[in-house]
Amino acid sequence: MKRILFIILLLVSVAINAQEFWDYRSINVTTTGTPGVAEDINLLSDADFIYVFTVGVGQIALGANWDIKPTDPGTPGQVIRILYDGYIAPGVHTFEIMDQEFTNVQCGLTERNQIYIEAVWVSRWMVYMFQSLDPGVGWIEDPMIVDGAILTAAIEDEAVTLAKLEDLTLGNILIGSGMNRPEEQTITGDIGLNISGVTNIVGYAIHNSHINNSAAIAYGKLALTGAILNADLAGSVALDKLATLAVSMAVVTDGTGEITTDAGVDVTELGHLDGVTGPIQAQLDDRTDLTLTNTYVYVGDGSNDAAGVDMTGDIDIDNTGVTTIQSGAVESTMILDGTIIPSNLSTDLQTEMITFTLSFETGYTGTQNYKIKIPYDANLIYIYTCVTKAIEATNVAEIYFQDNAGNNVAGSGLVAGILTIAAASVQGTVDEAEPNSINVFVAGNILQISSKKTNAGGEVIVTLIFERQD
Repeated sequence: MKRILFIILLLVSVAINAQEFWDYRSINVTTTGTPGVAEDINLLSDADFIYVFTVGVGQIALGANWDIKPTDPGTPGQVIRILYDGYIAPGVHTFEIMDQEFTNVQCGLTERNQIYIEAVWVSRWMVYMFQSLDPGVGWIEDPMIVDGAILTAAIEDEAVTLAKLEDLTLGNILIGSGMNRPEEQTITGDIGLNISGVTNIVGYAIHNSHINNSAAIAYGKLALTGAILNADLAGSVALDKLATLAVSMAVVTDGTGEITTDAGVDVTELGHLDGVTGPIQAQLDDRTDLTLTNTYVYVGDGSNDAAGVDMTGDIDIDNTGVTTIQSGAVESTMILDGTIIPSNLSTDLQTEMITFTLSFETGYTGTQNYKIKIPYDANLIYIYTCVTKAIEATNVAEIYFQDNAGNNVAGSGLVAGILTIAAASVQGTVDEAEPNSINVFVAGNILQISSKKTNAGGEVIVTLIFERQD
């Protein structure tokens, strides 16, 4: 009842204010069919007041864009009044009245509300829209201004902020177009611009034609490498303009004709040619005796002239320059003290031999310990024993060999550092061993030797051979 009363009062109020009766037309959105074709209103003969409504409860989903607008232009002062009463769902498709989209101003979702629209023609349609003050709504929609309705003269100077402008693509600028209107454009060409307003000249953008003839270009900006040719030089080039050459060396031309220096000829060598005239080689040939007896050498004589002589004495030379010390030429006085080391000697001169007797007679049974101090750097390389008195037949005789640290000498003929002499060995029986590890002694080291036999009887001679390492 309240809604009906609002419509009646609104119609009566509008009629009284206008002092005339309007032609009336109603449009049922839900019975018009699938919205998609604009509802055309004949402004001259059809209607001055339109009632747009939906029936039922809930929103109306549009299947296509749907408009209610006149097809003919208006006449100055002409007014069209529209009462919208119903539900329309916002979404993919639009619902427009007088080119104004009903998306944010649709009626409430839980109760019906009316929107009153008044359009006035003043060179274009000026559209005003008001919403009813039903409970639960409590607001009046601001007037909606159509595109192009606000003229420049109506805008106060400096009143429009940057926030009112349309979005401007990152890095783009506004520039006057051919229509004398601001237009968004991307900066291209020779100049770049970042979002802070900093400009930069892009690479390789500057060409010769861009440079003013009076521009004072710094020397360092010139790319002169390979640019100045011989034909560009007028007259001779001063010597101080040439690249620096090697100090005090002869100047020559290389295989390409470029000036360079000869690393083998310096000013001292050139000084030897002082006073020489004509071809140098010919004059040198005249001063040299090119005939020299095979294996002879030139030696300066008493007149300071070169003379060919045969090399004799301690040294001989062949025609390839190889010298040879003559047999028997080296005497003791020619050798510097401390020069010859054991490795320079023949094998027999590099060895040292130690010989001693070990007894297994009464008083020397059990374990007997002995020590030999080695006065030079050497390796124990050979052990030789010979029985000089028969070994008692009950048990064997053993000889232990250990290095300075007490480690058993190892090698062929040794077991855990022990050389064993068989029981009942007769006089002249020989046993031997060849140590090859734990056999190194430096000067001052001790060779530790132990003899062992349970029952008395027997005697041997022991010979040790060392190879010098100093």
